[in-house]
Amino acid sequence: VSRMIQGGALLGTAYGLGIPAIIGSEKEKHYVGIPMLITPLGALAGFNIARRGNINEANAELMSFGGIIGGLYGLAVPYLIDLEGLSEINEARIYAGSLMASIPIGVLSFYEISQSLQSGKGRARLIELGTCMGAYYGYSFVLLVNPESKRPYLASMMLGLPVGTGLSYLLTSDGSYEHGRSILIILGTVFGELFGRGIAYLVGADSWRTLTFGGMLGAPTGTIVSSILTRNLAETSKIEQRASEY
Repeated sequence: VSRMIQGGALLGTAYGLGIPAIIGSEKEKHYVGIPMLITPLGALAGFNIARRGNINEANAELMSFGGIIGGLYGLAVPYLIDLEGLSEINEARIYAGSLMASIPIGVLSFYEISQSLQSGKGRARLIELGTCMGAYYGYSFVLLVNPESKRPYLASMMLGLPVGTGLSYLLTSDGSYEHGRSILIILGTVFGELFGRGIAYLVGADSWRTLTFGGMLGAPTGTIVSSILTRNLAETSKIEQRASEY
């Protein structure tokens, strides 16, 4: 429930900032007062959905995450389209409208993904990790080419993100990731990325490209190693669960 309340409050704030932009308001008080009104309504909506909608931890985790991802897509699309030439008010309207339309799409998309998960949020966290890694690799691949424009970075991240989500969903379909195992795998991925960069630096990397390549190799290595080393946690949890049933 708490996760849904937090997510609802955050999305309420986003909508509260979007509404005055949609109507073309130039008054600062509107950008303060409307979010103050909508934020608690969003939190209340999150509470009611969690209480009446049979929402478990995995659902809540991914729905909140999906709202954030949807919002980021909503802000990215107008940037890629390039709105130069429009007035600031019209540009703000397009950004706000895209943001407000994309948030529920993200929430519903990740809710559908969460429907096949168990009630715990261990696997949900790893799907979030895969989503972030998809964006990370999208950015990193473009960084290796190093274009002058910023748009290829953003477009590549937007393409890599759903790929990472899909792969993480498939790769975590067999196994238990509760009792802290998912957190350890996430930490293993982060430390693997840093370790890969460190090795690249020690062997004489002289550019961000080389360091990035080292990190791209180190991150999945850290994921695999930490996943193997934490298998005992999953086996122990299964034994404890079976014992409790008797």
